[in-house]
Amino acid sequence: MHAILEEAIKTYRMNVSAKGGRDYRLFLDVQTWIMARNDDWLFSFENICEVLGLDPDFVRSGLTRWKELQSDVATVPKAVRYRGSKRALRAVP
Repeated sequence: MHAILEEAIKTYRMNVSAKGGRDYRLFLDVQTWIMARNDDWLFSFENICEVLGLDPDFVRSGLTRWKELQSDVATVPKAVRYRGSKRALRAVP
């Protein structure tokens, strides 16, 4: 169960910025599994978290916050200028 959860989180993080194709489908599949609020299947996200002693809502909120931070980083402009300055600062990718 630990390996399943670890692989799901890895897949979520690796494909969070995918825009299409196989990687995007993988992200949607794992996101759907993580966000599902059911425990009727032995290997549901909620059951795995319970067996491992984790709070599923805490894990979900952490992944959601991480996803939001990734989208914030993606929207940072390539160059940022100080007001009144002609110097451009390079944004860190």
